[in-house]
This record gives sequence, C-alpha cells and structure tokens, in this order.
Amino acid sequence: RCRPGMPRALVGALIMGTWFLASGAGNAVAAVIAQATAAGDGGQEQVLAVYSNVGWMAIAVGVGLVVISPLVKRFMHLDTLASDVAEWEEEQKKLTKAS
Repeated sequence: RCRPGMPRALVGALIMGTWFLASGAGNAVAAVIAQATAAGDGGQEQVLAVYSNVGWMAIAVGVGLVVISPLVKRFMHLDTLASDVAEWEEEQKKLTKAS
C-alpha cells in the first residue's frame, strides 16, 4: 500500500531514480579507484596502498552508519506507525463510503 497522496507511479519512479543514482555513484567511485591505481609507476605496492585506503574508508563509513543508526531509527517514527496506518485505513473507508 502507498501512503495517502503518493501514487504508485511516483513510488516506482522514486525507486528507479534511486537505482540509477546508486549505479552512477558506484561507477564514479570505480573510476576514481582505477585512476588512482593506474597513476604513477608504483606497481603492486601502489595498487595495494590504494585498495587498503579504500578498505579503511569503507570500514570508517560502516562504523559511522552504525553510530548514527539509533538517531535515524528515532527519526523514522516507528513508535507511531501503527496509529498512522489505522488513521489512514479509516480515512480510506470514509472515502470509499462517500463515493
């Protein structure tokens, strides 16, 4: 079910846009990594250094997400979700009776 005021087509478009944004971001990061490994004449040591940095950055991002996840969870208002769904279903019943 979609929330009131958000048509299914809009939800689909939002998800599709998010998919393409993630794909583009992944390609951009891959290009930066490829440029960093190809630059210079460091050989295997340079490639290992680049991928080591990428790995440490991924770990740092993961730890950061774990740290802020309680804050994000609080912003999601999960404690009021059941009452919101009940209100929405009641509004839908009223709308169907009116038409």
